[in-house]
Amino acid sequence: MVMDINRNALRKNPEKSIASKVAQMTRLWGDETWLDAGYDMIPTLFETEVPQKVSNERFAEAFRQRLIEKAGFKFVPKPMPMKTMNNSVIYYLYFASQKEAGMDIVNDIFNTYRMKQGL
Repeated sequence: MVMDINRNALRKNPEKSIASKVAQMTRLWGDETWLDAGYDMIPTLFETEVPQKVSNERFAEAFRQRLIEKAGFKFVPKPMPMKTMNNSVIYYLYFASQKEAGMDIVNDIFNTYRMKQGL
């Protein structure tokens, strides 16, 4: 869930992330490359770089790409953001398949909900 990731593992200040949640995220992702997907290194005035957290959408897209490239799924449509009544994304619903027909069906369903959400 995006809320859990943001609160515990992918914090704005990575040093304040909870170690057990970082380890859990590494297990979920499969390796530590989620840190590269979750942070950009931004140069400062003093020739150093500081980590800057990426947007939830960008992190979700990185996971989608991982499903394609590492897990080997041929068809992975854009995930569906599941939102609260306050319009906050709490998690993304993914679909991954080896068959195009499955993706077409899921895209129809996702597009119906995207229209309802105004996406």
